[in-house]
Amino acid sequence: MTGGRLGYRTNGNEIFLDDVTLSVEALGITLDTVGAGIDLNAPRVNGAWSVGAVRYSKSPLNHGVSVDATSGQSLPSYGGLSGDFDLSVRTHLAGGCRQGEGLRLDQDVTIHSANFLYIEDGNALALRDITGAYQLIDLRVDVTADPRGRPALGLTTTSLTGDLSIGSIELGGQGKRFGAVDLDFLFEDASFNGQAYTNALYLQGGGHADAGSQGMRLSTEWSLADANIAYTEDGNRVILSGLQSWGRGDVTLSVTRSEVRNGTQFYDGLRIGFEGVEAGYRINGLRVASEDSELQGGTELLLALGFYPAYEFELDGHLTLGPGGTSGEGITINSDVQIRNGKAAVIAAPYDEGSGEMSQKGLWLTELDYDSHVRDMTIDLTDEGLAIIKGEAWGTMNIGNLRVGDKDTGQSIGRFELQKYETGSSMMIMPGGAGTVCAGGMGVTALAC
Repeated sequence: MTGGRLGYRTNGNEIFLDDVTLSVEALGITLDTVGAGIDLNAPRVNGAWSVGAVRYSKSPLNHGVSVDATSGQSLPSYGGLSGDFDLSVRTHLAGGCRQGEGLRLDQDVTIHSANFLYIEDGNALALRDITGAYQLIDLRVDVTADPRGRPALGLTTTSLTGDLSIGSIELGGQGKRFGAVDLDFLFEDASFNGQAYTNALYLQGGGHADAGSQGMRLSTEWSLADANIAYTEDGNRVILSGLQSWGRGDVTLSVTRSEVRNGTQFYDGLRIGFEGVEAGYRINGLRVASEDSELQGGTELLLALGFYPAYEFELDGHLTLGPGGTSGEGITINSDVQIRNGKAAVIAAPYDEGSGEMSQKGLWLTELDYDSHVRDMTIDLTDEGLAIIKGEAWGTMNIGNLRVGDKDTGQSIGRFELQKYETGSSMMIMPGGAGTVCAGGMGVTALAC
């Protein structure tokens, strides 16, 4: 395929993949009846693809074209994409669903090799030498209702397990690398804080109520029972061990334009909304060098990035991704986020490997409310790295109690409130850590002002 175009339009605004190319070779595919179902086996699927630009349009005059009908200039772009893949795929299809008729799908996929590039104004963020596999068990597709009784297309699964290895993450034009990342994960039913969670997605029509009649709503629930993330640079490895996450709530998708509708401010771009999301995560600790090494603390080092060792919260708000950076291609972010009834660990007691439970002891921010607002934050790929510039940002963090000990019953030091306001703040994230003078040195360097 050459010269392809695929778009998503809501209420007259659209985002589309422009100048799509795709080539695929899949030889030796077999289709067999096995038991009460069908086995579709693709022993080798090779392909390459590219997207010249991901563009945005808010004028009916521009539907179906790549240039603005008024100015003759190319429509604003988020950047381009490209990649290649070599896969083996086995899929089993059968009838029957959670509630009578429907479709059941089981799938095993092996990624022998793959590469992915995000390209912006000639600079690339590249994920290279990707390998991995996943196994999807008992995915059911059913026309049904979500847990709140709303009509939906339901997708529910028993488990999803797999691993992914990214051999090299590269950024900029100087041949430097961040390093390598390895991930393994298990999504399955589990209980957190005395509540049972599963993995389900209920697709419904209609996005944010004020954005217009068109859009998409995803009533979601997830249960990440276990995951490990390893980062390796220059032969040194650290593992974020025992990540668990859970939650439920609504996510909305709408393509919007900068305007006020029914009292709600919208912005140009793809609006990802959060409504009534109740979620949390926790990390057991760090391991150094290998998965078998001793579990230790140290996750507190991530606090500077706003990442807590454990966090429970309620979330509402939106993140709108607009086209264009500081100049040319890129991404512009406008967001308004409200977090309520949060419980965040500043320091958490070590994970008890004997009982398999994380301790509730530590230093906790509780009764935490946080409002955060960002305007015109741009993200650009440059020859040196990733440039992030905040046009304007402000927020208020209200900590009802700073508790020592148990997160619910520990003694309180008192109440704190933190307010901040920024304009023109910037950060440059560059590949290559401290002392990496020679080309090819791995690591991460961040410069902020």
